[in-house]
Amino acid sequence: MSSLVSMFRKFCQLCAVALALTFVAQAPAAAQTSALDNVQKNGVLRVGWAPWFPYAFKDPKTNQVSGIAVDLIKDIAAGMKVDVQWVEDGWGTMIAGLQADKFDMLMPMAITPPRAEAATFSEPFMKTDLGLMVRTPDKGKYQSWKDLDKDGMSIAVAMGSNTALYAKQQFKKARIVEMKGEPESVTSVITGKVNAWASTYSTFSSSAPGRNQLSIVPGEPFAYSPVALVVRKGDTAMRDRLNEFIAQGKAKGTFLAIAKKHGMSEADVLQ
Repeated sequence: MSSLVSMFRKFCQLCAVALALTFVAQAPAAAQTSALDNVQKNGVLRVGWAPWFPYAFKDPKTNQVSGIAVDLIKDIAAGMKVDVQWVEDGWGTMIAGLQADKFDMLMPMAITPPRAEAATFSEPFMKTDLGLMVRTPDKGKYQSWKDLDKDGMSIAVAMGSNTALYAKQQFKKARIVEMKGEPESVTSVITGKVNAWASTYSTFSSSAPGRNQLSIVPGEPFAYSPVALVVRKGDTAMRDRLNEFIAQGKAKGTFLAIAKKHGMSEADVLQ
C-alpha cells in the first residue's frame, strides 16, 4: 500500500509541474476572452460530459443527467446566477471540444499530464482508485492485479479515459485494449474477448447490463488519480472562479456530503 501511496504522491507532483509549465507557456495568451465572460453574458453555462458513474450518467427513470458532477455544477451555476446546459460528448474528444468552444467547461476529470498540456484544471477535490473486474467464475485465479500482468493476458479500458493512460503505464506485459466505452469493455470480458476490465471502483458499482456477471479482483488498486474541473487552456479567470467554489466546498463539507449521497466515502474526498 505504501508503494501505491508514494506513486500517487509522485504523480501529483508531476501533475503540479505539468500544470505550472502550462501556465507559464500560456502567459502571452492571458488577454483572450474567458469563458466566464461568455457565461455571464449569455446566462448559460455549457458543460461537456461523458458517462462516468457516479460523476455523470443518465438516470434510467428520468433520462436526465445525474451524479456528483450534476450536483456540483448546479451549485456553481446558482452562484453565477446562470442556467446549465449539459452537452454530451466522448472521453476521447471532450478536451478538443472544449478547445473548439463547444463547451465553457468540462465535468470533473482525472488529472493526467497529457490533459494538463491541453487544458487547465481547477484545484483537485476528489480522487479515484483504479482496479480490475473479471468474469466471476475466474475470480479465484487472481489474488491481485499483478496476477493479470502476464504475457497473453488482455485488459479492456474505455478509449480516452484516465484508466487507459494509467493501465498502459502500470501493466508491462498484459495487452491493453481500448474500447469505445465502459459498456463495450464489460461485454468484451463477458464474451471472453479479453481477460479483465479496468476502470474506477465507483464505476464498478453502477448497473450497466452484464456487470453482475463480473467480480472485482481483490487486493489494492493498481493506481490512483486526483479529480478536478476542467476549463480551456489558459482560462485563468474561469479557473479562479471555480477554485473559489472549491475552497468554499471544502470548508463547508459540500464535497463530502455529495460524495456520500452517491455512495462514495470520505477517503474519496481531498481536503
